[in-house]
Amino acid sequence: MQQSFKRAAEAYKSLQLAQKQLEHTRERIQAARKELQVLDKKVDREYREYQDLENASMRKLFNKILGKGEDQLEKEKQDYLEAVLRFNQKRKELELIEFEEKVLRDKLTNADQIKVQFDQELQKYSHYLVEQNTKTGQYLLQTEKTIQSKLGDLKEINEAINSGQAVEEQLDQILKLLDRAGWWGAPEWRKDNPLKVAANKIESIDTAVKLIPIANHKLQKFILELKDIYLDDEAKLDYNQTAFSRFSEGFYDSMIIDWVLKGKAKNATNVVSSTRDKLIVTLRSLKMRKKNLQAAISLLQKRKRDTILKELSN
Repeated sequence: MQQSFKRAAEAYKSLQLAQKQLEHTRERIQAARKELQVLDKKVDREYREYQDLENASMRKLFNKILGKGEDQLEKEKQDYLEAVLRFNQKRKELELIEFEEKVLRDKLTNADQIKVQFDQELQKYSHYLVEQNTKTGQYLLQTEKTIQSKLGDLKEINEAINSGQAVEEQLDQILKLLDRAGWWGAPEWRKDNPLKVAANKIESIDTAVKLIPIANHKLQKFILELKDIYLDDEAKLDYNQTAFSRFSEGFYDSMIIDWVLKGKAKNATNVVSSTRDKLIVTLRSLKMRKKNLQAAISLLQKRKRDTILKELSN
C-alpha cells in the first residue's frame, strides 16, 4: 500500500510541477508576443526612415555636398538591420517557448487520471493510518470529521443561496410588472385611449398579484433554510410578512378611484422593493460565508494531505 501511494504521490508532484511550468511558460509567451509587436512596429518605422532618406534625391544631394548624406544613409540602414535582427531573434525565442508549452500540454494529457489515482491512494493510506490508531492517525480522523462537518454546512449554504436567488428572480419580475403598470393618475391616464391604458395597467398589476403567493412561498422556504445556518435571530432575513403577503388586497375594490390605486401601487412597490433589498444583503452575507467556508475546507484538506505525505517520507 505504501509503495503504490508513493508512486501516485510522485506522479502527482510531477503533475503539479508541470502545471506551474505551464503557467509560467504561458506568461512568457504573452510577454514575448507583446515585445514582438513592438519590434515589428520598430522594423516598419526604421525601414520607412531608410526608404525616405534613400528616395529623397534633392535632400540626399544637398546632404552629400555637405558630406553627411552617405553617413546618414548608412546609419539608417544599420538601424533597420539591427531592428530586423532583434525581431527575428525574438520570433525564434517565441517559437521555442511555444514548443515548450506544447510539450508541457502533452505531458498534462493524463492530468485528471493522475489526480484521481492520487486521491484514491491518499484515501487508502489515510484509512490505513487511522486504523493504526497512532497520533497521526488520530489527527487525520479528527481533521476528516471537521472537513465532513464543514462540507455539510457548505451544502446547506448552497441550498439557501439557490433558494434566495429564486426569490430574488420572483421579486424582480413583480417589480418589473408594477413598474410597467406605472402610477395611476399619471398623464397617460387622460390620453386619447384611456380604456386601453387602464387595461394595460390592470393586466400588469393582476399578473404581479398572482405572483405574490409564489414569491411568498419561496421566501418562507428561504427563511426556514436560514434557521439551519444562523443561530441568532438578528442575522435572519427580517421583513414585513403581513404587508408582503396581503398588499394585493383592495387593488380592484376601488379601480375607478385613481388616487387610491396610486397609493396602493406605491405601497406595494415599496414593500416588495424593501423585501428585495433585505434579501440581497442576506444573500451577500451567505456568499461571503460560503467563500470563508470553502477556504477553511481547502486549508484542512491541505493540512491533511501534507500530514500524510510527511508520514510517507518518514
